[in-house]
Amino acid sequence: MPKAYIIHGWTETPESAFFPWMKEELEKRGYDVAIPLLPNTNVPLVDEWIDFLMELFADRDELSIVVAHSLGGTATLKCMEKMNGDRPFQKAILIAPAVGEAINIPPDAEELAKPWLELSFDGEKIKKSAQHIFSFFSDDDFRVPFSTEKRVRDEFGAVTFLEKNKGHYAKADQCPEDDALEEIFIL
Repeated sequence: MPKAYIIHGWTETPESAFFPWMKEELEKRGYDVAIPLLPNTNVPLVDEWIDFLMELFADRDELSIVVAHSLGGTATLKCMEKMNGDRPFQKAILIAPAVGEAINIPPDAEELAKPWLELSFDGEKIKKSAQHIFSFFSDDDFRVPFSTEKRVRDEFGAVTFLEKNKGHYAKADQCPEDDALEEIFIL
């Protein structure tokens, strides 16, 4: 049975946002789904999350997929860079990944967000670490600016889906559109 990983973002848990719905959708498609609770979700540290995910992803194979949201997408991209093509994911699906910039960060969280937003990426290594990369962005995201879509598309070769009224995909009813998911799973 192929493996799927769902990776949450900052302050989230496996029960947050669209994750339970996504787990069910992936299980219907025959995936064994893991949704781990990342360490210190309210105070995410770059190295701690990367180390945790690298250990989690150690059992991946060429049929494995990853779905990552927000800062979880940022951490997943950094892990893919470290993988450098070794046992690439079949699909990496990034939902509103926070890459290089974020908006409306509360003043008391700016110092915590800074190392994440200053991460650099090697797009070529990332491209080698997934057979297909997809990303979703919403026109009204209050955290990840819409301009991030171009960077993710250009730098990482992602096929992007631009959606309306999904916010930061942080609520249960802010799921990626079914049509887009069907398109992804046809590949």
